[in-house]
Amino acid sequence: MDNVIVPRWEWRTFAEDLEAEGARVLGHGEAKLKESKEVYILSRRSNENTKIREGLMDIKSLQAVNDDGLEQWRPIMKEQFPLGVEDLVRLLGVLQVAAPSDLKESYTYDEFIEEIVKPHPDLAAVNVSKRRYGLTIN
Repeated sequence: MDNVIVPRWEWRTFAEDLEAEGARVLGHGEAKLKESKEVYILSRRSNENTKIREGLMDIKSLQAVNDDGLEQWRPIMKEQFPLGVEDLVRLLGVLQVAAPSDLKESYTYDEFIEEIVKPHPDLAAVNVSKRRYGLTIN
């Protein structure tokens, strides 16, 4: 049962400074802070959440959005680099772009960025610094 993937509800907001607004929300429970540097892989053709964090290709798929903007996300991939060709093809399918015809058996992080993402006109790699709080309310 440990491998069961449970979609989770998340609320997201983006800004340079969320201290005042965040303090109000964080006052409702014990929050766990996680800071990270990530690389998001963006596609002009897909809105799925694809990022590289701590050496893992991490993909979450949006399942639902409620009336208050709370989003339910389902993890669909967490794979360590180097990525095998099957995982790469699956990832490119999520990004809704065609795989190059001359794929190698596997790709390191650097090879993935340099040989797959950078040359593709519909893909971009974006560096992101995050401060995330995990909080359970009620």
